[in-house]
Amino acid sequence: MNVFVIDLKANAKALAVWSVTLAFLDIVGVMKFSGFADGGVEATQQVIDAFPSVVLAVLGISGLNVATFPGFYAVLMFYIGIMAAAYGVQLGHGAVAREIADGTCEFLFTRPRSRASILTAKLVAALACVIVFCAVNLLSSAAGYALMDGPSTADAIPWKLFAAFTAWTALTALVFCALGAVLAACCRRMERAALIGGGAVVLCYLAAVVYDMFPDHAGVSLIARLCSPMRYWPPVELLDGTVSLPFTLLAAALVAAALAAAYTAFAKRDLVE
Repeated sequence: MNVFVIDLKANAKALAVWSVTLAFLDIVGVMKFSGFADGGVEATQQVIDAFPSVVLAVLGISGLNVATFPGFYAVLMFYIGIMAAAYGVQLGHGAVAREIADGTCEFLFTRPRSRASILTAKLVAALACVIVFCAVNLLSSAAGYALMDGPSTADAIPWKLFAAFTAWTALTALVFCALGAVLAACCRRMERAALIGGGAVVLCYLAAVVYDMFPDHAGVSLIARLCSPMRYWPPVELLDGTVSLPFTLLAAALVAAALAAAYTAFAKRDLVE
């Protein structure tokens, strides 16, 4: 029995829906910059700068110059990052909870394989879905850019910019995937785990807003950044080509700790709700 293949098939429908939605948002969003530029981006930027900091933070515009394509793209990726977080939680939760919810756990877990090996195969399937999701993000962004002003722009596609934000999307999804897995493994009720996972995405988004509200990024802003994986790699730093090593290590530690807790709890939990 190939658990990896079975889980890939189980995730296929949701992955297709997420991928089509993502591709549509990327292509339309990137192409929108052409019309945005025709309308006078400098004047629009001046209007945006006049908004209160809280409004800019909520919209993901804080500290970004939307008069340039990289700044405009960074705002688009802010919303894609929220999608990646939500999808990551769904994947992690499904890896642990699907057999319990479907009532097939008794069949699966009486096979001559350990729970750890089965969970590993299911998490690898979730990782494969994250990779596909991010590949769609990269390619659809490039497609939107190539279509923005016609084929002549295809040779000048900013692959480095797209790759940087795609990597950010992947890391964000992985953190929340691990979170979804540990919640499903530790919560007795699968519905409660899903609810907490969705709440965590909202809270992390709010923490990202708080971080963006303070341009000095000190004090309460630093605490907000610690609470939001969406801001472990802020868009301003990605545009500058820099990556925070401490926050990257923190993200890796969170993923490792969450997965370790998930394996431990999953090995002990009652598989019948």
